[in-house]
Amino acid sequence: ETIYLESETSEWKEVLLDVLECMQVEPSFHLALKNSSAGFSPSLLCMVQACEENGRLDHGLEDVANALEENVVNAFFDLNAMQDLQEKSLQLEELLSDALHKKASDIHIVPQNKDYKIMFRTLGSLVLYKKVSKEEAHDLINSIKKLSCLHVDITNLPQDGRIKIDVNERHIDFRIATLPTILGEKLTMRVFDGMSIVLKPEQIFTHQKDLERFEELLKIPFGMILFCGPTGSGKTTTAYTALHSLVERGGLSIASIEDPVEYTIEGISQMQVQPKIDLTHVSALKSILRNDPDVIYVNEIMEEDCFAVMNRVALTGHLVLSTMHTDDCFSTIEKLLEIGVESFDIASALSTLVSQRLVRRICSNCKVEENLTANLRKQFNLDGNVKVFRGQGCEQCNHTGYKGRVAVYEFLKITKDLKDWIREKELSKLQTYLDGPEHQSLMDQAIELVKLETTSLEEVSRLFL
Repeated sequence: ETIYLESETSEWKEVLLDVLECMQVEPSFHLALKNSSAGFSPSLLCMVQACEENGRLDHGLEDVANALEENVVNAFFDLNAMQDLQEKSLQLEELLSDALHKKASDIHIVPQNKDYKIMFRTLGSLVLYKKVSKEEAHDLINSIKKLSCLHVDITNLPQDGRIKIDVNERHIDFRIATLPTILGEKLTMRVFDGMSIVLKPEQIFTHQKDLERFEELLKIPFGMILFCGPTGSGKTTTAYTALHSLVERGGLSIASIEDPVEYTIEGISQMQVQPKIDLTHVSALKSILRNDPDVIYVNEIMEEDCFAVMNRVALTGHLVLSTMHTDDCFSTIEKLLEIGVESFDIASALSTLVSQRLVRRICSNCKVEENLTANLRKQFNLDGNVKVFRGQGCEQCNHTGYKGRVAVYEFLKITKDLKDWIREKELSKLQTYLDGPEHQSLMDQAIELVKLETTSLEEVSRLFL
């Protein structure tokens, strides 16, 4: 409106008047620009949309204002003048499309001495995608930063952003993080593909016993269930699967507090943590309690005060689900004690711990039998009749020897005896129980996969030794 009033060009006035009219009927600013007769470029529309969705529209409009001052306004309207930028967009689209095709969970653009490496994380490991020149990498990084509403000219400070893009007719969410290094700016993109998430328990749990344990733990009316594992272990997917199962059961009021909201599930009131306006995990928990919930999901426990509130919620007749970044069930108890949670609080509300890892499957196309030494068989408790296999590497598995992954689980139901040991901090007794024959550990289940010719001893050693 200010530009319209100050403009002396009649052509400008007509264009901007049309935008102002569209703003009266469109629900968002970027749609008003898109549906006007001005012919704004796709790059500008994407930038404004990203800024609007991130709640940073002021930054986007500031960039537009700077462009006006620098006399490059025509670039926003003349699509022919946008050819270079469109080529960069095509380069970015090709990168993202290839990442999705290879089922990458992360994209790394890493500076080297003379060039940049672009790497994909697939099946938990980083694999080189291609090398590009410094100039190509800078253009690519700047394109991503513009779309995610980050400051292009700031390269000496870390920045975080987010992009929602349609790639191959799929709605994909990318979380962007930059990092200043001595060789240049590194950029990482975490891929959140809503279409790839599996929410059916029978598809996630390959062992019938694990499926039965999972279905059993969701029957408890109140208490606390923690899904544990390191980054990339699939614990969030398992937590969402539990929530989806509870939604399908019906008759439950379910709310979540997340940072960030990774996947949208219909039937759940999902909240995004916003520390800038004091909407924290703790304050959100207190607000949710006034909305009559049956089930509450908190995406991660990081501090003692958050667990303390969750503990009170679980003890007052609610089912609380959450995740923790730990290696296994035993280390989860240790971690809670380390962050300052009292042992009696851990014992009182905790119902079940579920720890998990993702194990790579041997590629069926290049699977060969492996000869083991007597020492290795003894170390992994494998008798001489057990055949062990590995993948040689081929085109189908990108020469890794592995194709696909399967999850292994450790379920720990907190019985009365376990509660007593935790309350008295007798962790040695707890460890003895976990090492005993009554409990199946992650390692035990991984060895079972070796015996079933699903994975290799190399993979088991990588994860657990």
